[in-house]
Amino acid sequence: MTRIQACCLSLAAVFGAIAAGAQTEIPFKPGLWESDITSTVSGMQIPPEMQARLAQMPPEQQERIKNMMGGAPRTTVTHSCMTKDQFDKWNDSLHQGKDKDEQCTHTNVTNSGHERFFDLSCTSGNSKSTGHVEIFTDSDEKGHGSVHMVRTATQGPQAMNPITIDVKFDTRYIGSDCGTIKPGDSQTIK
Repeated sequence: MTRIQACCLSLAAVFGAIAAGAQTEIPFKPGLWESDITSTVSGMQIPPEMQARLAQMPPEQQERIKNMMGGAPRTTVTHSCMTKDQFDKWNDSLHQGKDKDEQCTHTNVTNSGHERFFDLSCTSGNSKSTGHVEIFTDSDEKGHGSVHMVRTATQGPQAMNPITIDVKFDTRYIGSDCGTIKPGDSQTIK
């Protein structure tokens, strides 16, 4: 999995958890949540040094790596253990528009009933991203949404070549027992 896809899957997992309880009037259920996350990445370029190594691999391995680099949709199912405290921290960070390595601003914010939409613009030391997020809270046990981002690196081999990332997710409450998954952790199921 590429770093971009991992970033998007993390983003979708967080938004999935937020979708489950984004509105204060909707009770948040702590426990085990399952999220189906489908991501599509396009615009990634394979650096010349990697192309040479790729050409030496068997055809099926080449195809698998090219698919991971983008183009074909990829679906992942994760289980996450959420507590009310973690939800509140993520929800607060969403409102503040801050990530560890990026400064983000939200515009065109709509937060009504069971829907939350906003445009997002983020800048870090080596990239700029813009996008749109839609989160729907179907109930206290189910949510869905989408994230569309265009990320442009400002340095490195991908510099000035935009990468488009589209993520759709469905998340649902499984139960109060997280089993072996610790609070705040997630596990890829498939």
